[in-house]
Amino acid sequence: MRYMSILGLVVGGVIVWTGLSYGGDASYEASPVAVEAQASVAHMETQPADTTLAALASPDPTSSPLQSPTPSITPAPAPSAVQTIYNLQSVDGISLTFDQEDVVEQLGAPVQITNDEFTVQFQIYHYPEMKIGFSEGYVDYVKVLASAGTISIDGQVIPMTVEALVHELGNPDFTAEDGLVFKGPRAVVKVFVDTETRSITSVDYFHRTSA
Repeated sequence: MRYMSILGLVVGGVIVWTGLSYGGDASYEASPVAVEAQASVAHMETQPADTTLAALASPDPTSSPLQSPTPSITPAPAPSAVQTIYNLQSVDGISLTFDQEDVVEQLGAPVQITNDEFTVQFQIYHYPEMKIGFSEGYVDYVKVLASAGTISIDGQVIPMTVEALVHELGNPDFTAEDGLVFKGPRAVVKVFVDTETRSITSVDYFHRTSA
């Protein structure tokens, strides 16, 4: 009987000691490795934002000892403007060598066809903001109204202002009371200007022999 009592005391002591080792609620006691890992995570969570992956992915270039100084770059000088030479070969895609078929192929059918009131043999094709006169089936002149806003001369689109046309075509060969005259090798462009408003009313394109 005494032996059984002693055995009971020993077993009870072991149970009490085990409970104290694992805590009163029998929770798991972390191993030293787990404790170290948890401490590492806690340490990372308390670090400033510049130690995160975002900061590592985008390092501050001013803090790197390997960062080379930004070289000083001197911009290259702008190339000088080249003055376009206009031979007055076409206006709005129409050449004075075109016949009626060429014009229709270029612009489509006219909205109206009339005869010149002074020279009946002259036929006029009317297009929006443009008139084209024909003599014996070939282009005699082209008139572009100012309401078009722009005009294409030798493929170059130019605003319909006196300043823009003089800038592109250069000084006029002749200044008339009603406008400016620019001469090419075989053709002439005349800019008609309103004497009161000094604004363009139309630009005419015709053979130089007619000037």
